[in-house]
Amino acid sequence: MVKGEEVLNDATMEDAEETGVCGVARVIPNGNGVAGTVEEMLSEEGLEALEQADIILAKGQANFETLSGCGRNIYYSFLCKCDWFSGRFGVERNTGMFIREKEGRKEKC
Repeated sequence: MVKGEEVLNDATMEDAEETGVCGVARVIPNGNGVAGTVEEMLSEEGLEALEQADIILAKGQANFETLSGCGRNIYYSFLCKCDWFSGRFGVERNTGMFIREKEGRKEKC
């Protein structure tokens, strides 16, 4: 899923087409231009994809901020870009994180 509109440095459909991702995977727009993934703002197609996914890989701190605690089987990949996140996870700023969340449980991988 890509952004429906340009926002920050997130990928759009144009980016997916230009890089060839559309040739190897089904790519859909999320229907909005908001940082992260706000379920209430997703397009019908985006929400359906999220609900049907067995596993979700969410890149970026904004996706962790907006999806964390939703109970889905999500693997988050992001950099701890601020002091609050660094403190929360006990790491230095700009440390790469890969965190799994399943059924409301959070596990550091």
